[in-house]
Amino acid sequence: MGTVQEQEHSADDDIQYHDMEHDSELDISHNPSPVDQGNNPSDSVDRGHASKSSGKRQKGNLKGMKQRNTNKEGYLHLIFIIIVLIGTFGKTDKMTYWCKKLLDDLFVETNFQVGVEERNFKNISHISHFWKFAETVMIDSLYGNLQDDTHQTVGYMLEDYKLIGAPRLRQVKVRNDSCIINEAFKRLFSECYDVYSSANEDKGQFGPGIGTAWTYSTEEELHGSSYWGRFSTYGGGGYYEDLSLDRIETIEKLLTLKINQWVTRGTRAIFLDFIVYNANIDAILTLT
Repeated sequence: MGTVQEQEHSADDDIQYHDMEHDSELDISHNPSPVDQGNNPSDSVDRGHASKSSGKRQKGNLKGMKQRNTNKEGYLHLIFIIIVLIGTFGKTDKMTYWCKKLLDDLFVETNFQVGVEERNFKNISHISHFWKFAETVMIDSLYGNLQDDTHQTVGYMLEDYKLIGAPRLRQVKVRNDSCIINEAFKRLFSECYDVYSSANEDKGQFGPGIGTAWTYSTEEELHGSSYWGRFSTYGGGGYYEDLSLDRIETIEKLLTLKINQWVTRGTRAIFLDFIVYNANIDAILTLT
């Protein structure tokens, strides 16, 4: 009996064991695979490569768009410059050029007497030379030479150039402390005047201190612009005196400026601005 029961128990155990194996096989067969869960390593690598390739293509497209936009802006800027040049110089003919050169030479090339020597505008080297130039060449060029037999109509230059408004005399200055004096020579020099720059420009009142000739006016107030000169680029502001269409009145104004020492050691540039119209060539000329 005991043997039969043991055999029965053994048979039951075998059946249970086989059932567990069968269940285990069923469980294993129904477990979701890594492929089903989307965790396939090779698939992740492929997606990573695709993402990187897409990013590179997007960067390349953006870079190409930026380059095309830059080229487009460059072409538009070049076209704009060409249009401006055509508008500026397209109407400048030979007659206009020679008329303007005639007026330039009238002021720059004409000689004046300083003692026993002759000078012109190009070799002015002293304050007294400037006043001699202003009282002779400048006055005679604007209003005619009284020693000539030819009569000049008031308000005209060389008969054919009508002055539009009164000429303007303007200067720019630098401060008397615009440069550094060496310590060894400070007891010998109390003032120092540097070359012109916007940082060194003098904007304070001087002389009588009343009127535009003695008080500073900004470039915006004068509706002016910078001037590229021989030694520097000078601002469009400064101290100015509007002259007159009348010769005698202009001489009186120049005398007042001279007596009150309008031109000083700090003066770095003096400008004579005027506008004329020539009916023969139908042109308005601006000269500085």
